[in-house]
Formats: sequence, structure tokens, C-alpha cells
Amino acid sequence: EYNADYIALDDSEFQGYNSLAQYAYQTTDIASTPEMQQYLNAQGFALNCTKQTTSVTSETTYTCPGLSQNLSESQMSSLPTAWTDQNPMLIGQDLPGFIYRNNDKTKLYVLSVNANNSTFAKMWFGKPSVALLYQEVYSIKNVKVFKVVK
Repeated sequence: EYNADYIALDDSEFQGYNSLAQYAYQTTDIASTPEMQQYLNAQGFALNCTKQTTSVTSETTYTCPGLSQNLSESQMSSLPTAWTDQNPMLIGQDLPGFIYRNNDKTKLYVLSVNANNSTFAKMWFGKPSVALLYQEVYSIKNVKVFKVVK
């Protein structure tokens, strides 16, 4: 209907994803689109992280407010930067989900399984099949712009 050429996304939309689903729920006949119900429970958020290196041991850690502990360099490096649906981890003690990082290790993205399965997450983290439909053409800090492939 809108025939957009570009889509601009902000990583704060991971946290607002549930409100987008609520809006869709209130403006559509959810009973006729049961596949939308999964997005009502889609939760996610982005955390800013800072790198710290001790002068004595040269050990590097990352502090990400919202996490209960700092991450070591190897822990941070082990987190994926590209979309995956394999091996969700437990967030907290019992919620399966996914944790990603950006390339420069200044952000963590914590997503529930439902949020991870959203088109938004697949675009943001570059799932190859979705990249055929939306090509990332610009990225700066917490914003990405995608060209709609027609």
C-alpha cells in the first residue's frame, strides 16, 4: 500500500516491539491472524557496554548496565553478531532467548525467542534469506537504514 523504498530502524525498537504488537492486536482481527499472537510476548532490549582494561593485568572486561556481571573479552567475543535460531541460552534462570553483540562490542541485544523470530530481528542481524528482501545500506550507532528490494 505504501510502496516504501527504504526502512529506517532504531535499536530501541527491540524494547518497543511489544507495543508494536499491541497496536497491531488492537487494529486487526487477531482471531483471524493467530500467528500474530506470538508477538504479543516478544521482548527485547539493547544495552550499551563500556570496555575497561586494567593497567596492571591488561585484562579486558565489558560492563553492560542491566547485566548482573561484567563480561570478559572471550565471553563478549563469543556472542554472535549475525542472526541465528540455534542454541538459545537461558536468560535469568528460566527464559530461553538470544544475546547478540554489535561488531565493535559497544552494545548487547537481549531477545526472547519470539522477538528473535521477528522480521525486525532478522533484518537487524542480517539473516541471509531476509537480506534478499531488505539490504542494509547505512548504519550508524543505533540506527540502520535498509533498501527494500523490489
